Amino acid sequence: MRRALSIIALLATLVVSAPAEAGMRVVYDDPGKTKQLRIEVADNGDARIADSASADYGLLVGGEFYVVSIEGGKPTVARLKDVAAAIDQGHLRRPAMVQPFLEDIRTRGEWSLIFIDGELTHAMLKHPATEDFRVHATYGGTSTRATPPLGVVEAGRRTLAALSVAPLYARVDGVDTRRGFVVMELEVHEPSLYFGPAPEAALVFADAIVRRL
Repeated sequence: MRRALSIIALLATLVVSAPAEAGMRVVYDDPGKTKQLRIEVADNGDARIADSASADYGLLVGGEFYVVSIEGGKPTVARLKDVAAAIDQGHLRRPAMVQPFLEDIRTRGEWSLIFIDGELTHAMLKHPATEDFRVHATYGGTSTRATPPLGVVEAGRRTLAALSVAPLYARVDGVDTRRGFVVMELEVHEPSLYFGPAPEAALVFADAIVRRL
């Protein structure tokens, strides 16, 4: 949300400061090719600004700028100045997770270990783009199926063992640093399980569901 706000606020300034032309469409590509920003201006000067990497977008209507946030397929509309004021005053509270930065992710990448009924079915090794640290494809990162070291697998098993309930499926994300495997996330609520590169794991998953019925 805040990422979208920063982009939209910047473009709002550009739209307001430049004369609007009827039916004008502008597409902005950043040098890193990690996002595409599209500006569409209507005949009356109103505008819509969207970031290809996000479902959120901005609307300039009658000189007032609005932020449209999409969650669960439903839009929430707020004036930009009201959102900014709420953030500054500490009234806008959204769930957030803060993680320490691990420098090794730049060179060693991030592992995603997929477990079905406690058994490792496959793993993905994700690397960030050059001069970046984010492994998501949105930011130029890549994901490749790979075989994790034994120590990484054992660390994943210990992570699952710490749960009070054995999950049907889980994904353990972490970095194999110079001092050992560091768990960054344990996802048990609808994570991406990367069945595309490992179609046989989808069959294992189906069998596990049937066993629990």
